[in-house]
Amino acid sequence: MNTLEFRQHFRSNVIPARYRPWLHVSFNFTVLSLLPVFFLWQIQSPSFLEWLTLPIFLLLGNFAVFLIHKYLLHRRIPLIAPHTYDIHSKQHHLFYTHEYVEWDSPKDFYILFFPWWTVAGFAVFALPALYFSLSFFLPSNVVWLALSGASLYFLLYETLHWISHLPKQHPLLRLRALRWMRNHHLVHHNPQLMHHYNFNIVYPLSDWLFKTSYKP
Repeated sequence: MNTLEFRQHFRSNVIPARYRPWLHVSFNFTVLSLLPVFFLWQIQSPSFLEWLTLPIFLLLGNFAVFLIHKYLLHRRIPLIAPHTYDIHSKQHHLFYTHEYVEWDSPKDFYILFFPWWTVAGFAVFALPALYFSLSFFLPSNVVWLALSGASLYFLLYETLHWISHLPKQHPLLRLRALRWMRNHHLVHHNPQLMHHYNFNIVYPLSDWLFKTSYKP
């Protein structure tokens, strides 16, 4: 089955008839936008050193997402594979290849953005777990800034990933940095390279550090 056939099959047989793309996108972006605002609202008179937590967690987010992308989404791990490898490597990467990287209609958002339950799980389980873990040994301002950085990175990931799947003539891609990251991501959608190269979406720091950056 070629890419176009797979796309048609996926749209007809996998995407639920009740799927509402704009509800999906609105939920993801509303939650991920409100989270950092809420966390930043909790901060009281932060020092300069405490503010450094935010860029540090944006860097840590790059590393964490690199590991998740490389080892959970591109490796078949028992028990979790149906929710990680199968959705990402066997659906997302077959629907969007380097030759057909663009979405054609909002219905295609179903396999472009993270499922709503992933965002909900991040907000309800992952962030509280991070909060209680860090609260044992870090000041409250640092904890809130850490949570802000983590949620902001998720928001940036969803945004940059969407931009990377826009048509190359889109006005946003007149910006060199966005066009560069789209090209970086395009390589990742080559079926021959996807398990080994270009795992970063927002900026390719971890790809550079771990020598998984590939430029054709």
